[in-house]
Amino acid sequence: MKVGPEFGKPAAIVTNMMADWRGWLGRQKWYRPIPLAVGSATAVALMIYLIIALSRWFNLSSPSWDLAIFEQAVRGYAEGTGPIIDVKGPGTNQLGDHFSPALALLALPYRVFPSAVTLLVIQCGLVAWSVGIVAIAAGRVWGGRGALCLGLAYGLSWGLATGINAEFHEYALAVPFIALSLSAYLGRRWLRCFAFGLVWLFIKEDLAFNLAALGLVMALSGLAARRRAIRQSDDSPSGALADATVRIRLGFTMTGLSLVLAAVVFGLVIPYFRGGEQWEYWNKVPAGSILDVLAGLWNGQKILLVALLLGVTLGVAVASPLFLVALPTLAWRLVSDNPHYWGTAWHYSMILMPIVFLAAIDAARRLKRSPGRLWRALGRHLPLLSLCFALAAVPFFPGRAAFMPSSYHASPDLPAAETILRAIPDDTLVVTDTGLMSRLSGRCRVVWLGGGADQVVPDYILFDKAAWASDPGEPAAYGESVYPGTTFVTVEPDGTGGENRRFRLAMRIRP
Repeated sequence: MKVGPEFGKPAAIVTNMMADWRGWLGRQKWYRPIPLAVGSATAVALMIYLIIALSRWFNLSSPSWDLAIFEQAVRGYAEGTGPIIDVKGPGTNQLGDHFSPALALLALPYRVFPSAVTLLVIQCGLVAWSVGIVAIAAGRVWGGRGALCLGLAYGLSWGLATGINAEFHEYALAVPFIALSLSAYLGRRWLRCFAFGLVWLFIKEDLAFNLAALGLVMALSGLAARRRAIRQSDDSPSGALADATVRIRLGFTMTGLSLVLAAVVFGLVIPYFRGGEQWEYWNKVPAGSILDVLAGLWNGQKILLVALLLGVTLGVAVASPLFLVALPTLAWRLVSDNPHYWGTAWHYSMILMPIVFLAAIDAARRLKRSPGRLWRALGRHLPLLSLCFALAAVPFFPGRAAFMPSSYHASPDLPAAETILRAIPDDTLVVTDTGLMSRLSGRCRVVWLGGGADQVVPDYILFDKAAWASDPGEPAAYGESVYPGTTFVTVEPDGTGGENRRFRLAMRIRP
């Protein structure tokens, strides 16, 4: 320990001890600030994601039919029968709903662990992987502390938390590849950026427009770099012009491929798997003049969405050209007449988070060299400020589940649910609501009550009272009214009876 004239003063003692501690750490081979920061941020994020996802599962609070849809698609790939999603209608092909052939990559882990929980855990792992990627990119600019703070800010961001809370969606596959591609862009690894970007095209059809925007950003920045290299040909490194040329070619190729594939998918592939019908989501964009569309943007929820999106990095992200990659998604969400698209409660902001944070890292590199003292300070302290914003937002978004005691207790209705489910044999046809749908989609043929249930005659009808706004009545009565000439009887396994029971099951009696 250092001993000086100030020895004996508490502040000096603490300062000297901290200096010795930092010196000792620096001499240890195992201590690497950035890897430790990256690992810590990733581990914390993964833990919180698992708590959010699994607490919702064990509390029987599924928000929609989406998890069952994706389990049916992955199960179809795993069994080699194709991604048929009966939940959306008997015989519906998932490739006619959304072009997501990348879901086939999940077939192997699902075959080993055939459960909807497998998809939830995979989603948590994929998003946590992106936390590590963003933290590594931050570490190149701010070092270990910056990697930890910005990694945590990104991992705790409201967009990722709401995506995890909405259960599994194909966007989970896109999040790490968006982070990999943009991180490669920041590292000037153009071919790697291009290669990771191509993966987006097979995850969801709308990502083609985000990739086209990234290609334009790459090409235009390459054109600017080439002009600088030509003007300063005597002083520029010999490889500057070649680097700019590669950037231009890859950028325009990326944009061209994206737009061509988008035209093929929207014009040929999706209609083919829909039996010749056009994509059903076109009607989510309202018809009207440009003035009508612009007037529709003045909406409290839409303004809140944009404010929260910019707030995660204190608006710094808009100073980077990479922010343009987010604009296609923002555009179709804001002009849509579907309030779920421009709200903040679903998974649609999940893919925007890596774009915004990596754009902020890009902008902060320039801010740190800014002549303005305030801008330099913002560039230096952005990780800490962003983390403060993320922590302040946690109580208002699903990340709060990690700090709520109820998240660590299963629903008291879980035993009754498991008893009811055991009464339904495998490979039977079940018409049901969203309540227990995802617990059956892995072993039965499941059709949603509101999605073509009248086109099939089920073996079982299952109601979860909690999934209805009012008492749904008895499934046996429902079955005999919807399917004339059939007979259904109520099934009440031990422990599930009673007039006010939550779960109600009816079985069809075959003649």
